[in-house]
Amino acid sequence: MSSVHPGRIIGALVGVFMLASVLLLPFSNVTGGPTAGPATLWNIFISFVNSLGSTQTSPASGFINLAFIYQIAAIMLIVGSLVGIYPVASGVMGVIGLSFVTFGPYEVSSAYAASPVTFGIGFFVLWVASIVELLLAYWTWRGERRTTANRGLAAVRRVEVWSGGPAPRKTQPKQPRPARTSEAELMPIVCPTCGATNPPNAIVCKKCASPL
Repeated sequence: MSSVHPGRIIGALVGVFMLASVLLLPFSNVTGGPTAGPATLWNIFISFVNSLGSTQTSPASGFINLAFIYQIAAIMLIVGSLVGIYPVASGVMGVIGLSFVTFGPYEVSSAYAASPVTFGIGFFVLWVASIVELLLAYWTWRGERRTTANRGLAAVRRVEVWSGGPAPRKTQPKQPRPARTSEAELMPIVCPTCGATNPPNAIVCKKCASPL
């Protein structure tokens, strides 16, 4: 049975924390104006959804675009928090959604740049949590890749054990070594009868014919 990498477990816990931040922590005062206190991202999302009809008929096109930006960002952050066990998906969705909220309004509304919205602690907490998810994704990827490699090696070893050992390696045939010749076989033979010197392989003396 395969075990779950700790990075996925921590990612799921970070996802729960992200969801709590969306629901409970003050995010921005985009719906209440510059003088209002920051509202949670969930309340901002519900506010825009409830006023969707009046928002679409509003003559301020920048406000319409701002409403859609916050709705898309809220959906991406909520979905990202629910898939925290997959840190890469959670982190990517969180970063993209927060990037929409951070930079998008300046592109669609000049009034936003003149009177910027105040961000609450929830905005910064969600940024940190999204980056943590991306770091967990990298840690999980490295750990699971190492685990996969170890499982493959263990499977090869089991096959070797079941088959009686590793497959024999092909070796080059050994070349026969030349026979060694002792020094006694290379020395000339002296005849004990006449003292004549004979070749090493001589059987009888070449001078007196005596056996050697």
